Amino acid sequence: MPRIGVFKSSIFTFLKIKKMIYHLHNLKKGILLGLILLVSITCKAQMLAVNSNLVLDASGSPSLGLELVVGNRTTLGVKGFRFMSPVIKSVRCTAIQPQYKYYLSGRAKHSHFIGIGGVLADYKLNHRRKRYEGQGAGIGAIFGYEWNLSKRLSLEFHGGVAPFFYKQKEYYSEDKYENYSEAGEKMNAHGMYVLPTDIGLTLSYVIK
Repeated sequence: MPRIGVFKSSIFTFLKIKKMIYHLHNLKKGILLGLILLVSITCKAQMLAVNSNLVLDASGSPSLGLELVVGNRTTLGVKGFRFMSPVIKSVRCTAIQPQYKYYLSGRAKHSHFIGIGGVLADYKLNHRRKRYEGQGAGIGAIFGYEWNLSKRLSLEFHGGVAPFFYKQKEYYSEDKYENYSEAGEKMNAHGMYVLPTDIGLTLSYVIK
């Protein structure tokens, strides 16, 4: 009997490793295709700008974005940040936010805009003796105003809202997570919240 148990355990471990390798392979393929698409769009872009959310930067959370003008009224961009504020130590979050903007003025990167914004996030949160560790994604509406300071420099006031779907580990700080999870299950809670997204003040600089 012990030998059978060891054999089953070995098979289970092998299958887990095989599944992990499969997912990593697909992830690498997805990242590679994304990079190829980004380079292709960048080469055809009418204008290219880099940006940073000053509100996040001021809180000690680095942020960086890339925005491409893909039409007379439209831009395509992606932002990323890691929330690691020394003031709010109970929250840690890494997120990527793809965006598509439509400028109502008739000229891209000028005046009022509306658009579609997505968010992909990995987070850890301590709140009222409980710990939350998980990932989530959502897509919703964004809006704002871009004020041109010069030919290359602009300041953008923006905000948004989106339904955020999540899966997470949820347990009390003094307990072990294993007490809340079933065998082989990674997450013990899931759901959806409507949350504000991409609120801030962003400084943008045109490099092309």
